[in-house]
Amino acid sequence: MQSYDLVLDGRVMGRVWWDSTGEATGYVASPHQGDLAHNISGRWTKKLSDSRGRGLPSSEAVAELSVPGVLPPDAGVLSPATHREFTSLDEARVFEP
Repeated sequence: MQSYDLVLDGRVMGRVWWDSTGEATGYVASPHQGDLAHNISGRWTKKLSDSRGRGLPSSEAVAELSVPGVLPPDAGVLSPATHREFTSLDEARVFEP
């Protein structure tokens, strides 16, 4: 499983993740950013679902969402510089304070 952090105003709001099989992708909100991170999650989850609905593998769906301007600026941006690999979704849900 791989991920990029979702950043808004220099703060990590959450993480967009995808698996190596190309079948699954999603967004995990940071528990340290409260309601804002959870509100943003709906926008990213919808875009990921739309991309997957068009038949894109998860890695391509994430790449498509990495393009600036895909979502409005108040939804944050994906930061490819924060690329990480995890062994499980539970591990991807852990955010350092």
